[in-house]
Amino acid sequence: DTNVGIHVLPYSELASGLSEQESFRIRITSTDSSQRETFRYGWSGEEENAFYLPPGQSRILRVPSASGGEGNLIIDGDDHTFDNEVWQVPLRARESRVLYLGNDSPSDPDAPLFYLQKAFQQTRRHMVTVDAHPPDRVLADAALERVRLIVVGDVLDAQLAEQVERANAEGATLLLLLHRNGMEPVLRSLLRDTGATLLPDAPPDYALLGEVDFRHPLFSGFADPRYSNFTRIRFWNYRVPDIPDPGEMLIPARFDDGNPAILELPRGTGRLVVMAFGWQRRESNFALSTKFVPFLYSLLDMGLKAGEIRSHYLVGQQVDISSLQAPVTIATPSGSTVTAEGPLFPDTRERGIYTVESEGETIRFAVNLDPAESDTTPLSEDVLLGLRIPGGEGEVPVRASRAANPGRLQDREIEDGQKFWRWAVVAALAFFFLETILSAWITRYRTVPAQ
Repeated sequence: DTNVGIHVLPYSELASGLSEQESFRIRITSTDSSQRETFRYGWSGEEENAFYLPPGQSRILRVPSASGGEGNLIIDGDDHTFDNEVWQVPLRARESRVLYLGNDSPSDPDAPLFYLQKAFQQTRRHMVTVDAHPPDRVLADAALERVRLIVVGDVLDAQLAEQVERANAEGATLLLLLHRNGMEPVLRSLLRDTGATLLPDAPPDYALLGEVDFRHPLFSGFADPRYSNFTRIRFWNYRVPDIPDPGEMLIPARFDDGNPAILELPRGTGRLVVMAFGWQRRESNFALSTKFVPFLYSLLDMGLKAGEIRSHYLVGQQVDISSLQAPVTIATPSGSTVTAEGPLFPDTRERGIYTVESEGETIRFAVNLDPAESDTTPLSEDVLLGLRIPGGEGEVPVRASRAANPGRLQDREIEDGQKFWRWAVVAALAFFFLETILSAWITRYRTVPAQ
């Protein structure tokens, strides 16, 4: 039988903006048992294209998006149609807001804001907006909507500090940047610990990160040995937070002298992260390293709405809808409508396009078949026997399989014959051994005649 499957490949991260037309990448695979090599594919209702694919091979194709950016791509020419369709919806870019609280000039290369704005760039998958706000003025309520990361670079007004703590407790990540001396008041305010102090430290030459926890979300992206080398990042100044009551504080990174470099504390559904150093050039070369941008995106992913809905899922995968406001209704490909309850939507058994409605917001995502489902190659007899899968009464299925495969039966007979000759050789050796012992015993007791 001929079976060819078509599957969606993930979108690549491209930094060319969102205006360029999105292309669609697919993988087409053919099983070893396929009897045909020529097939056709195309968007439903549009012109089809022919292509050549030998049995047991696969090809990756980049095809133009469907009209309107949404549709289903179909392949023709095989005997099994269950895996001959995939669905596409337009790539939904993630929108994030970053708020910097400080008096820095955005054009000052010796200030943290300069590097923060340079690090976050618009990509196809992520649109990040960086806003700056003075530390001594209260924010409007709308300014904190959809903020996922708040960077504190100066001492805050008391009312502003309350707003920031409230946003932090509701899910936004709060980063306290100890990039200069005199940050004790804001440290005590955000830690809610009046006894917390800062101990400035300037190493004789420079400090390095001596201990990094690659299991922590901030550093998990660097766990691969190719990216886990932090020895090129040097710190000329840092401040050691002295916290009498650390509570549930975690320390994902330490300097080589044992002092904490990064601290993390839970705050409601958010996280408070304290960096004992600055990333501007008079403090360290962190902002100039290749680790800086991925680290900031890791901070961003820890914040509010980290579980945003993706554009594509596989059948059976759960959809995280925790970022949406209830009530959430979801229309399935078959046309039925369900009200989703809880943070996860598990009912993705149908392939096709789902429509999510929440507070006037409409989100569409596609569900496609897992690529493993396209492998229809029959399992061998040995694999089935090893899995102990019942094949009927007694040995009938196995005998039928042997009868249908005389070559394997002949090999088994040869092997059985070899076992017989092995036992024959062992018996012959045992016979000669016993004969030798018996001859020696008879010779020992033989009577010699008198002369």
